[in-house]
Amino acid sequence: MKLKPYVIVLVVFLSASLSIAQAQITFEKTFSDAGTAIGHSVRQTTDGGYILFGIDLKLPDYKYSWYLVKTDSLGELQWEKTFGDEYAIEAQTVEQTTGGGYILCSSLGGPFTDSLVLIKTDHLGNQEWFHTYPVDGRSVGRSVQQTQDGGFIVAGYAGMDMHENVYVIKTDPDGTIEWSRTYGGSEGDLGYCVRQTEQGAYMVLGNTYNYGNGGSDVYVLKLASNGDTLWTKTFGTEENEIGVSLALTSDGGFISLGGVIGSDHNMQFYAVKADANGHQMWSRKYGGQWWDFGQSVHQTLDGGYFMAGIFTLANSLSSEMHCIKTNSNGDILWERGFRKGNVNEAYAAQQTSDAGYVVLGTTAFVIEPMTTTYMYLVKTDSMGNVDDAENPEKEYSFSICPNPFFQSTLFKFDSPLDVEYILELFDAQGKELGEQSGVVHDEIYLERNDLPAGAYFFKITTENGIIGKGKIVAQ
Repeated sequence: MKLKPYVIVLVVFLSASLSIAQAQITFEKTFSDAGTAIGHSVRQTTDGGYILFGIDLKLPDYKYSWYLVKTDSLGELQWEKTFGDEYAIEAQTVEQTTGGGYILCSSLGGPFTDSLVLIKTDHLGNQEWFHTYPVDGRSVGRSVQQTQDGGFIVAGYAGMDMHENVYVIKTDPDGTIEWSRTYGGSEGDLGYCVRQTEQGAYMVLGNTYNYGNGGSDVYVLKLASNGDTLWTKTFGTEENEIGVSLALTSDGGFISLGGVIGSDHNMQFYAVKADANGHQMWSRKYGGQWWDFGQSVHQTLDGGYFMAGIFTLANSLSSEMHCIKTNSNGDILWERGFRKGNVNEAYAAQQTSDAGYVVLGTTAFVIEPMTTTYMYLVKTDSMGNVDDAENPEKEYSFSICPNPFFQSTLFKFDSPLDVEYILELFDAQGKELGEQSGVVHDEIYLERNDLPAGAYFFKITTENGIIGKGKIVAQ
């Protein structure tokens, strides 16, 4: 039967409406029973869930293990695995491989004898093989990607401490080296990210102290499939620029992200967009009031870019996981900050299959004499929002007495909590004025100190979310 034109239009409209109406899943999750984990890498998996990679500190001997976490699409834990029991292990990158398994890139050892490590697991996180790639001095693994032939390309750095070179390894599917190369000069060049192009070449990003405009500059190498250098480029000024994340773009070029340290010693996000021949098209700085650093960049479905990293907040004692969405020219469309503890940082991010974003990092509750740290996973919608309806705040009954107050006030909860908390104070325009933290049993004491008379807003947060917010008045 042939549909009439208006019926076809209606069908198309309904299909589009259904697609838009499908609620994008959003959530915030933390992982680590003991409060000793750090998250470094996240990827959405083919089943719609997420694979997370980081490290977990094992007490009381203070040894680190790699920590691999698999969640479903709602961020709920499906399984977790730990690998190794060594000193000073760094976790860097996880990627899903063909067949549904995972490849992990990291390094282990002491500060001067690190050895690059690759671990291959099956789809349930069970180890299939484990390889180290030692050199004279140290070798550090920063990035891995499965290649078109089923093997792996790895980037990092190797050599004597403070005089390393960019280090690139190509392996077969079993992790056996097919070739390895170092690149750079005598003063130190570091590799942080590698991506294979559609033509089979490799783009490697890092930073160099040997080439460029002085100090540290962003360093990009294009390598042939056998590791021969096709060209190298540097990006930067007389300031110190660093590149840590690279994404290939739909126009055949690339975008890099890292940081730049200015003459005032503050740091900003530093992004560079280049064409297929490595010619700079634009560069941008973001943030920079205190100490801000970009850790992850990806091109989005609309041709723009999604960036994530760390923003230090105005009091310089706390930080947030900070995300920026730009258009194709690097202009900011929106930006969002996420935090649970005092210190929060994003290490990895990507756009998800529902056009939202997933971000992984670390949240730390700094409460003397002990600090607890958790893998911190955030899933947003396409505008960077986390819908509170997906994660309803648990309501706690409390009173504030006195309110208004002169010298101090007390937040009194009706039932014991016994949790670590952070109380943040904001002015009428929403600017954060300060915070205090500790462990709350059933009350929180707040001193006025030098707070001027006026109305203020507060928010009380624990690792389980917001437990209280409202308004107080200082007279």
